[in-house]
Amino acid sequence: MRFQSDLVGDKRALTFLRKLGKEGQKAITRATNNAGRKARTLSSREIRNDVALSAAYVRARLLIKRATLKKAEFVIRAKTRGVLMTRYPYRVLQKRGITVKVKRKGARRRIEGAFVTRLNAQGRRVSVIAVPNYKGAVGKKRAKYQTGNTKIKVLYSPSVSQVFVDVRDRITPEVERYFIDQVDKEINQAIKRILK
Repeated sequence: MRFQSDLVGDKRALTFLRKLGKEGQKAITRATNNAGRKARTLSSREIRNDVALSAAYVRARLLIKRATLKKAEFVIRAKTRGVLMTRYPYRVLQKRGITVKVKRKGARRRIEGAFVTRLNAQGRRVSVIAVPNYKGAVGKKRAKYQTGNTKIKVLYSPSVSQVFVDVRDRITPEVERYFIDQVDKEINQAIKRILK
């Protein structure tokens, strides 16, 4: 998601700020960064309204690139890697698998035959929800599964990036209004500095 001062906001206000030279460019950069921070906060909140992830986890996966004097553009990107199902609230059922609550407002999803195990990932042990990875003809005896071999399948949910794409359109109007307010605020500050 990109917020550009050229594309969003009142053109006259932005033109006025550009005519102020370096101070005007600083004002545009501040307004853009303020709107970008607002967008990141709203994105995180909307993502957490859709899926049952923690705020810290979502915030760590929303990457930002701040606006500079040379490029008045604030960029928000989300990591595209799938989310381990253990990141969501889950409950192990006796001999019946696991239930996981992925959607914030939805019901728990039951996964038959699933189990929790620990695997090595990037030099550390992580808990994962897995199911037996059955291959072979139907009706034959199913292979036993063990941790550490290819006979299990680790379960993932959609990535933060996929959810971010869904919520982006919902937050854009509010961010645009906020950006216009920030530009007006910066113009008022610039006028006060000029009149001093």
